[in-house]
Amino acid sequence: LWYAQEVEGVRPDVRIINLSYLASDWYANQQRMQAYDSAPVEFLAQPKDYAYDRLTYAQIIDPINEPTEVLESLRSIYDPKSVCKYGTSSLIELKHPNMYIPVDSAAVVKAGLVSADDPTLVDRIDINLTQQGKQYLTQSEILMLDIIATNVANGWKRPIYWASTVPNSYHLGLTPYMKSVGMVYQLLPTRQLAELPARTDKAYDVVTKKYRWGGTAMNPYIDETAGRMLSSVRSSMTRLTAELIYEGDNLKAQGDTAAADKKYRQALEVLDLIEKNLPQSAKRYSIFSEGMDMGMHYAHIGAELGDDKVKQKGLTILEGMLKRAAGNYRYAVAMQSLFRYPSLTYENHYIPYYLKQFIDDYQGVGGDVDKLMKSPEMAGITLEQLDTYRNQLSSSSSEEMTEEQQALQILSELASQAADINRYAAMSAEEYAKLSDIEREADSLFYLSLQFCGLDQEILSQYEEFKDFDFARAKRLSDEYIRNNPEVAEELQSMM
Repeated sequence: LWYAQEVEGVRPDVRIINLSYLASDWYANQQRMQAYDSAPVEFLAQPKDYAYDRLTYAQIIDPINEPTEVLESLRSIYDPKSVCKYGTSSLIELKHPNMYIPVDSAAVVKAGLVSADDPTLVDRIDINLTQQGKQYLTQSEILMLDIIATNVANGWKRPIYWASTVPNSYHLGLTPYMKSVGMVYQLLPTRQLAELPARTDKAYDVVTKKYRWGGTAMNPYIDETAGRMLSSVRSSMTRLTAELIYEGDNLKAQGDTAAADKKYRQALEVLDLIEKNLPQSAKRYSIFSEGMDMGMHYAHIGAELGDDKVKQKGLTILEGMLKRAAGNYRYAVAMQSLFRYPSLTYENHYIPYYLKQFIDDYQGVGGDVDKLMKSPEMAGITLEQLDTYRNQLSSSSSEEMTEEQQALQILSELASQAADINRYAAMSAEEYAKLSDIEREADSLFYLSLQFCGLDQEILSQYEEFKDFDFARAKRLSDEYIRNNPEVAEELQSMM
């Protein structure tokens, strides 16, 4: 984004805010200044409120859970009286973690964000930090809420977007109020039932009229990083086609076939743009997302428009994905039979369980399953085998799960925790001190968790997530915790 604006001169009227930099006072001050054609950003906090690391983070201690307006809650944080003694430390206390931003429906309609009859329009945007399990807010999170709430109070004068590459954890519970517009998510005073649906009116215009194509026409080498970005663009576009199809289906159910056909044709146009400008010759479709989505969407649109050519295009894509998945299936099953804990990619790990569902989806849009299963690529695979794997995955109780499945589930959970532990290990002493008690305790207990599951370094080192894991550090923290908490050690010993 900075490159596009600084070098190419794209949209100098837009203010780009880096949430990581917003944790520093100098960057927060920069937002108060004019930047090219972008007016200063308005927010409640003053330099004295965040200078000299005063606002590094605000801790939730003895909270008042009554819903409170965001700006009122923030005023209490900025108040010097919010500093309290907690042990030997001085902390800023966040007393009102259950917050909301009131919405003036007349103002948002006037700003052109929604129509007056939009059934999803809400009268307030809820931000309940307690329900999110938050223990504190960082300066960047506090100022982000300040900027959003102040902008809303000023009549939504500036639209607010997040880059689609920003993790949902940075949204602070605002994800239900966002819609996808190309490669960004726009904050709107509407609550969505689906996660990050496309705002089709704007997203369609952006994708079909404003995107500049041509990067893959010269057949460049697409490395892993560029490939992820290419996949991100595809995913945002297939999300748009899914929403257009959904709207078309609803219009058809209401009897408005002309309007429905328009939606289907718009979705088809977006799919064709993907095929033309982001083809498989540049990077193969991911089986789990892009490939199956593309095939299903083409087949659905073809059926609704009565266009056999479009439908067949979808079936051809689906057949290609299923034949590729068959190779992944055979490899995964072979590895699982040879090794107790094989290190597999995400696709290879889950394809044995989901391949039957993919085949059912293919059949549901008119695919010939008998012909597919007789193809050379599917040799040695039967629908009965696939049903067995799928039934094992959907088994609701651990008693019904195989030992292998239980191990895979445990490993998946431990790998997720290991990512957090690696992040803690890389922190400075100052950063580590800011972790919550729960996070520090999880860090100390992780090695005990591995022991409890009967796993050791030799087994776990086979996995990518544990190759750089500091087992010595984890054991040291565990030993220290046991020495300081002998009663916990006794309880754990009785369970092992």
